[in-house]
Parts: sequence; C-alpha cells; structure tokens
Amino acid sequence: MDTEVIQAVARHTEGVLGVEGFRYVSAVVANCKMLALELEATEAEPATIDMDSLVVAAYLHDISTVAHGFQDHQRKSAEMALAFLQPFSLSREQRSCVEQTLLAHTMAMPPEQRESTPIEAKILFDADKLGRLSGLAVVTSLIEFGARYPNREVTGDVLADARVVRLGRTMSFGRVTLLGATDNKPVAMVSSAFAMLNA
Repeated sequence: MDTEVIQAVARHTEGVLGVEGFRYVSAVVANCKMLALELEATEAEPATIDMDSLVVAAYLHDISTVAHGFQDHQRKSAEMALAFLQPFSLSREQRSCVEQTLLAHTMAMPPEQRESTPIEAKILFDADKLGRLSGLAVVTSLIEFGARYPNREVTGDVLADARVVRLGRTMSFGRVTLLGATDNKPVAMVSSAFAMLNA
C-alpha cells in the first residue's frame, strides 16, 4: 500500500475527529504497531500481519463516532472507511481486511470465532482497549463518576496519586487515584496495563 494512502487516511481522520480524537486514534495506531511487532518477535510461527491494512483500520476505527455515536459504531465506521478508500488503489484483499478488522474490533470473540477472526482485528481490539486504559481513562473515569454520582461535587482542586503497582519484564500495571485536595476523598480511580517495549 502506498504511504500516501496512509497519510491521506490520517489527515482525513484528524479532520473528522479533531485534535483530541486524533490524538487517541494515533495512540491506538502506535499500540497496533507495538503489538504486531511483539507478536512477530515472540511467536514461534507468527501469523502474517497486513500492517498497512491494520494501520488504516486503526486510524478509521472510530471515524463514525462524531456523527453517529458509539453504539454499533463498528458497522458505520466500516461503511464510512470503505467509502473514503474507494478512490485509492487498494487490492480487494486489503479492502476486505480493513472492513473485517473494523467490524470485529469492538467485541471479544468466543473461542470458536477467534480462529476465523483476522489477526489484524484481534490486534486492533487489544490496542483499542490499551488505549482506553491510558491517560484518557482518567478523564473517562471522571465523566463516568459524575454521571453515576451527580451529588458528589468536587469544588476545589483535585490531586492525582499515581503509582506503579507491578513492574514486569513485558507488562507494567499502574493505578491513578484522583482525590479532592481539601477532603482527601477519592473522586475517581483508574488502573492501567502497559506493554513494555524492548530497548
């Protein structure tokens, strides 16, 4: 796939999602690349990964959420992605890979379906979940906390207590607790897992 296609997809995504949405999607793209490289390095017989189709799907996986919301967004994002990719010279296999990856990226598959799920979809599923566990999860936690506990007001500053819970060779686990600065009561808490890159 031509690098111009990927650059056009990235520009289109930024235009649709805005700066913040594009920042999140870019983190998912980076997670996809990291997970794909890790799979290739650690598997005895690694599956063949279409990295270009994976990257295109990662950029476009939330493309419909601005106009249509998150419910069933995998279908609408797949439709919008295929429509956007129409003028570009992608093979039928690449178009199919992007479509199947987008359609499967939001659901955990039962074991009998995981075998037939494209490896790119499995990677995007995991990369998207890792992205949701990143720093953006703190903001999401605050929004969810406000929705669940509308009577719990935070009228002052908020302090963040960040800790590494466990640090391993391939994974690290952290926790961030947000506390009201005056009353020291928890406002929100998020736990996260990070894959460690080999230096």
